Amino acid sequence: MRRINRISQPIAQFILLLLLFHVGLPSYAQASLVYEQELARQAKQDFKAGNYRQALNKYSRIDAKESTYTSRYNLAVCHYKLKNWQQAYSLFSGLHLQDPANEQIHLNLALSANRLGKDKEALDHFELLATIAESDVIAALAYQQLRQLTSSKQTLSIKQLKSSRWILSAAIGAGSDDNVVSPVDDGASTQSDTFFEQNLYAGWYSSVDFNNSWFIDSVWYSSQYSEISEYDVGVFGAGVRKYFSLSNKHRLHIGVRVDQSSIGGNGYLNSVYFDLGTRHKLNRLDSLRFSIRLQDSEDRNELYQGLAGTSFRVSADYWKYTGHHRWRLRYRYDQDDKNDDSGTYTDDLDNTFNTFTSYSAARHSLHASWTYEKNNWRTQFFTSYRDSQYIDPHIFVDDTSNLLNILREDQKISTGLLLSRNLSRTWSLDFEFTNTDNRSTIDQYDYNQNIVSLTLSWQN
Repeated sequence: MRRINRISQPIAQFILLLLLFHVGLPSYAQASLVYEQELARQAKQDFKAGNYRQALNKYSRIDAKESTYTSRYNLAVCHYKLKNWQQAYSLFSGLHLQDPANEQIHLNLALSANRLGKDKEALDHFELLATIAESDVIAALAYQQLRQLTSSKQTLSIKQLKSSRWILSAAIGAGSDDNVVSPVDDGASTQSDTFFEQNLYAGWYSSVDFNNSWFIDSVWYSSQYSEISEYDVGVFGAGVRKYFSLSNKHRLHIGVRVDQSSIGGNGYLNSVYFDLGTRHKLNRLDSLRFSIRLQDSEDRNELYQGLAGTSFRVSADYWKYTGHHRWRLRYRYDQDDKNDDSGTYTDDLDNTFNTFTSYSAARHSLHASWTYEKNNWRTQFFTSYRDSQYIDPHIFVDDTSNLLNILREDQKISTGLLLSRNLSRTWSLDFEFTNTDNRSTIDQYDYNQNIVSLTLSWQN
C-alpha cells in the first residue's frame, strides 16, 4: 500500500502541473487576441482620421504576426494613400491573383498601375471593368478613368459617382443614301440623295449606381435630305425611368416616355410609351434582359390617321463580355394594332374602287452584333432579320387599273459596320455603313438601300 502511495504521488503532481499549464494557456491566448483587436481598432481610427502613416505601422505589426488577405489589403490601401505606388501595386497584384473576382481589388490594381505610368496595363484593366463589372459604381468609375487617361482632368471619386450627374451631348452628321425609303410605310422612292442630321441629348441620373436611381432624359433629332424634303424627319422626346434592385444580380426598371414627330415638315404622330424591364446577371460575363413596351399613338395630321393606334412589344436580350469583346443576341416580337386606312380610287373612266391599306402587323425580329473595343477604337458588326405579317389584305389598283387583293408580308435583312474613334475625352468620330434589303409580296414595298454616314459627336 505504501509503495502504491509513493508511486501515485509523483503522478498526481505531474497531472496537477499539466492542468495548471492547460488552464493558463487560454488566458495568454485571450490576452493576445484582445491586444490584436485593440491594435486593429486603433489602426482603423488612425486611417479614418487621415493618419495613414500611423495606421500603416499598426497594420504592419498585425501582418508581421500573421499575414492574411485582410491585413495585406489594409497595408495596400495605406501605401496607396501615402502615395507609395510601387508597394501598393505589388500588394494589389498579389491580392488580385488570389481573388480575381474581387472588383474593388481589381480597380485598385488598375489605379496603382496608372499611378506608376503603366498606361497599357491600366488601360486593359479599366476597359475590362467598364464592360463586365457587376457593380455599376465600379463600372462607371472605370469608364471615367478610361476616358481620362489622356486627359488632365481630375478623376471622379466614388462619392461623386454616387451623386447625381448630368450628361450632355450633341452630334452632327452627313451621309448619302442611294435609295431613299419613306419613313412612314417603308415604300421605296428609288431615288438617291444626300442627307444632313443633327442630334441634341440631355440626361440626368440621380445616381450612377443603377441599383436604385432615377433617370430623366430628352432628345431632339432632325434629318434633312438635299432634294427629297418630303422624307425629312423631326423628333422631340422626353422620358423618365426608375431602377430598382431585386438582388445582387437582378434589377428592375419601369418607365414612361412621350415624343412628337414630324415627316416632311408636317405633323406625324404623338406617342406615349410605357415600359417594364429586368436585367439578370447569369455570371460576371453574361446577362439576360427582358422588356415589355406598350405604345399608344395619335396622329397630328389626318394624312397619318391610319398609322395611329397601339403597339405591343416584348423582347429578350442576351449579352456576353469577354475581354475587349462583346456579343449581343436579341429576339423581339411586335404586335401593331393600327387604325389602318380605307378609301376610294377613281380611274380615268370614272370607275370607282374601294381601297384598303393595312398598317397592323405581327413582327418577329432577330438582331446580332459583335463589338470590339480597345485603345479608344470601337468596331461593331451587326445584322438583323425581321419578318412582318400584316393582319388584313391590301386592296389597291395597280398601274393597269386592275383591282388587287394581296396579303402583305415583308422580310427585311439589314447588315452594317460601325467604326468609332474617341478623339479626346469629349469628342468622337463615327463612320457607319448599313445595307437594308426588303422583300415584300407587294412590289411597291421592295427595296435595297445603302446608307453611308460620318458623324462627329461631343459629350460633356
